[in-house]
Amino acid sequence: MLIPARLRINGREFKVRQPSTLRRAGARGEINYGTAVIQVATHSNISGRKLSAAQRSETFWHEVTHGVLDDLGYHLLNRNEKFVKQFSQGLNNVIRSAKFK
Repeated sequence: MLIPARLRINGREFKVRQPSTLRRAGARGEINYGTAVIQVATHSNISGRKLSAAQRSETFWHEVTHGVLDDLGYHLLNRNEKFVKQFSQGLNNVIRSAKFK
């Protein structure tokens, strides 16, 4: 899946960046609401290995899920990493399996 350079969450534009790694140990992605930036790492900051397209796609949708939940005011769900992970994995699977004519 191609990861966009920009997207809108309820009218607010977010830039999407793909740095090699992120600072936080083990982090593959992050969303910054203040600067409206989503980052998706291309490499693991632990092993240095390149993340697969599937891993980057899943990370992207994970961060988008955080953004949508925050925008909707579901702050408790937004902080529930188990929920966000399961929801974004399901969303990623639906998007990856979609067939367009």
